[in-house]
Amino acid sequence: YKIVIFSDTILVKNIGVENPMYSLMFLCEFFTDLQYRLSKIGVFVRGVIKNGVFSMERREDVEVFYGPAIIEAYRAEKAIKAIGLFMCAGCSMFNRLHTLTEFDERHYFVQTLIGVDRHATDYSGRVEVPSFVLEETDQLCFLKDDVQLLQQISEYRLGNSPADIVAKHEITWQLLRVRNASLLDALEEGNFDLSIINDEYDWSRMGRY
Repeated sequence: YKIVIFSDTILVKNIGVENPMYSLMFLCEFFTDLQYRLSKIGVFVRGVIKNGVFSMERREDVEVFYGPAIIEAYRAEKAIKAIGLFMCAGCSMFNRLHTLTEFDERHYFVQTLIGVDRHATDYSGRVEVPSFVLEETDQLCFLKDDVQLLQQISEYRLGNSPADIVAKHEITWQLLRVRNASLLDALEEGNFDLSIINDEYDWSRMGRY
């Protein structure tokens, strides 16, 4: 990756990846990793993936970035009142891995909570997971990290924060809920106690971050 950081903004692009399918996959993976790491210090992140013409280069020891795609991404990021990862509709045709939820006519929300997404795939409409799945596979290894982040989002959407903060986290919660409503509802009702998923498993063994 090539990364440029200024103020509270990070520009990221792949280096040496020509296939747009892989380029999109790696950008989603970059965001997912960053999201989990920042959640551990109580920081939320929002990202927008755009395709188009742009340049990122160094001129006389100064990083220079310009082009319509960067401007579009910057404006889109500022306009979206939610957290998480979004991709423009023009990128979605290259997506082969991540679950997408329609956000507006120009963007999709990317379901980057890996454990929640896998749980939805294999246990749709249910909450409990058999012990052997947790003990003998890595199928849901991100679930503990996901639940910690979900709890943070829930606290903001139901808390006494300013109205715009509450609204931003409410929108995010509903976007995540599209994919796995049964699990999110049960977790929130159960105060995010992982034992509602399995009360025999040692959850301290779970998690990647």
